[in-house]
Amino acid sequence: MAITGVVFLVVQFTVPNLVRPHLMPPEEATLAMTAQTINRARSLGSVTGAPVIGGLRVPGAPDAWISETSPLRTADGRTLSESAFNECLDTPSKTGAGGTFGDTAVCLSALDLHVDIEYQPSSRYWPFQMAETGLYVVTGALVTAIALRRVRRA
Repeated sequence: MAITGVVFLVVQFTVPNLVRPHLMPPEEATLAMTAQTINRARSLGSVTGAPVIGGLRVPGAPDAWISETSPLRTADGRTLSESAFNECLDTPSKTGAGGTFGDTAVCLSALDLHVDIEYQPSSRYWPFQMAETGLYVVTGALVTAIALRRVRRA
């Protein structure tokens, strides 16, 4: 039973994190980082100080599953430097802007930034469910066949 429990936990981690993102090719979008877009995000920055933003929504696909978001990128496609990011984060010009990130959002939007997003539209929910169900049924049938064969030999 302990082995079954461990296998169950491994499968519950592996399928959503390593298999599911590769079942269907993701859609891609580039999202301009305006002050309004930055203020709608849920997080800005990381523990390491990297220029990242999290909790974005894809325009036109608000319920999409975002599988990957690039770091903040400059107009030429390079990752924004940590020093420029931290300058806006720590000491933005005082503009009196409102919103979740206020003056920081205004400072970052002035840098003409964007992020590249990979996502799965919500319309793919049922195809993902069917693919995973098929994977579990085939795996279950295979394990059952192996078990029956071993039991018959014993």
